[in-house]
Amino acid sequence: MRGMRALSKTLATLVARANAVHNGLLHQLSGYTNVPKDWRPVKGHEFIFTQVAAGSEPHVIETDVVIVGSGPGGGLTAKNLAEAGHKVLVVDKGYWYPPSHLPMTQAAGCQLLFAVGGTQISEDGGVVTLSGSTWGGGGTVNWSVCLDPPDFVRTEWADAGLPLFRNSDFDECLARVKKLVGASTKGLTHNHQNQVLLKGCEKLGWKVGEAPQNTAGKTHACGQCHLGCGSAEKMGPAITSLPAAAKAGAQFMEGFNVKKVVFAEDGVTPTLDTPEMQSALEFLYNLKYTEQVMPAEADYTIASDLFTTGSAAMIVNGDWELGNYADQLGDDLGVGPLPTVAETGEDPAPYTAGAFYMVPAATEGDALTVVLDFMAWSTNTENQIQMVEELRRLPANAEALADPIVTDDPLLAGAAEAVLKGTPQPTNVEMRCVFDAMNTAVRDVLGAGNDDFAAVTAAMQEAADNCVATL
Repeated sequence: MRGMRALSKTLATLVARANAVHNGLLHQLSGYTNVPKDWRPVKGHEFIFTQVAAGSEPHVIETDVVIVGSGPGGGLTAKNLAEAGHKVLVVDKGYWYPPSHLPMTQAAGCQLLFAVGGTQISEDGGVVTLSGSTWGGGGTVNWSVCLDPPDFVRTEWADAGLPLFRNSDFDECLARVKKLVGASTKGLTHNHQNQVLLKGCEKLGWKVGEAPQNTAGKTHACGQCHLGCGSAEKMGPAITSLPAAAKAGAQFMEGFNVKKVVFAEDGVTPTLDTPEMQSALEFLYNLKYTEQVMPAEADYTIASDLFTTGSAAMIVNGDWELGNYADQLGDDLGVGPLPTVAETGEDPAPYTAGAFYMVPAATEGDALTVVLDFMAWSTNTENQIQMVEELRRLPANAEALADPIVTDDPLLAGAAEAVLKGTPQPTNVEMRCVFDAMNTAVRDVLGAGNDDFAAVTAAMQEAADNCVATL
């Protein structure tokens, strides 16, 4: 009997939905039209999507981050990561429709803009949800209302081990997002129904307020933004964060339905025995034995001394030596990223890393809360800027990295440029095995003059594999 009630509910919902979408008489009686008043075509950002040729072989795209979904969360994440210098790929099963194609008709919008034709129903038939399935996700089809997460929700998230949601840093994050999307109560107009509701609440003495909309203070009352904003005044992801991500170099794929994310077989096995590694070792070998630009006997200390005394024109090193080099070389010191690789025409993207916080897995309760609060405090923008002032080293905080204390300092700015072109180093413990194996191989090539690079990389791979097996 319970199942029959659920089935009846579901069928009734589907029928009501279909009637609202396709009943021309209902539209006529209600005064609803498919084209908003004074509509005119508007040109939005011209997205360029990666195209994959037909074929039976896998198509390979090298990237640092893959973001599945282009909605408000995915779009903002893509913007932040791309602007921080990461290679970003955003994929979405939906498709992009420019503002000139919007708003759509009810029938077309249900099929092209919403998941499951706009009739996604819970298993018990009690709840119907609308979820965007188009470029920009829910940010393309929502009503433009922007509400902060309620305090009780933030508390629940914080209690689950995410202390950021409890402190003021998250308030700053919300403020930045609201500024980006133009969330404001300016320019709001209310229909008769809302005006009656507002006046009624005021007469009853109930607290009432207007909900901000992401329209940058412009008056926007087309009544059809749930079918896409044809004026491009609703500041959704396709208008704000995704174009910003594109400007920062992010790549996009539409019509890409991700059903499963597959990692390497075990997710930890190093891959060192490759032609690229052999080429890298050959490059090092040539520096010393063929081109002879490297002294016959040189370690870290010797190389650093040669550089600071003016006997070496350049050195590859980390920001931990900036203070020392600046003191010794003064205005004669310059810092920048590694030069472009001639064979590929691309900039090198070496691993970049800083100091890490490591917390025992068994830490929990109040102790974990204290640890996480300290980590959040020590990495906030204010403290990271103070660290730069004291140590003249690059901060880990992206806002601090963009602060004038870094950008106005030629040495720090050059180091920051190098970092932004790099690849974030994985924090897996298996990386220790990689570094140990590579260290032995480099010593074999530079110290012993071994030019059998294939044999060296094979030995490197074996050493790394054996090390990982012992972890």
